[in-house]
Amino acid sequence: MNKILVILTLLFLTACSQAPSQQLSEKLPENRGRITDNANVLSYSETQRLASKLKANEIKFQAAVLIVKSLEGKNLEDFSHDVFNKWKLGTKEQSNGILLLLAMKEKGIRIQTGTGTETKLVNIDVGDIIDRMKPCLVKGKFYNAIDVYASSLGRTKPEKECKDV
Repeated sequence: MNKILVILTLLFLTACSQAPSQQLSEKLPENRGRITDNANVLSYSETQRLASKLKANEIKFQAAVLIVKSLEGKNLEDFSHDVFNKWKLGTKEQSNGILLLLAMKEKGIRIQTGTGTETKLVNIDVGDIIDRMKPCLVKGKFYNAIDVYASSLGRTKPEKECKDV
């Protein structure tokens, strides 16, 4: 009887310890391609143009964009890290994934990178990209802001700099 009670207790504790991570994984957005716009701030044609730009950079980076209405109380850094890992961005050999996360309600922005991007994109670059995006985000010009991000990865010029929008 004691053995059965111990086994049942262990099974219960194992199930309880796994449940939060499974629940978190279920609540994370699904990857719908290079651009996942769950806040519906981009038009179809804007999404297609941005996806094409990101695809052109896949030799260096496997980049994606996630736009959410809200983080629903979650921490921006943890949320982006969890999404990055769930989506398995980047190749296993190069760890060259990069994720731009925009959280509309919280006005949050984060660029999550894989370890293999460090030689191609340093923290200064990431901070510069975000700084260049902010004027567009403040004005609600989400397409232009994401265009700055996509263009920066390919070291090309965006259609319009955010300071000019």
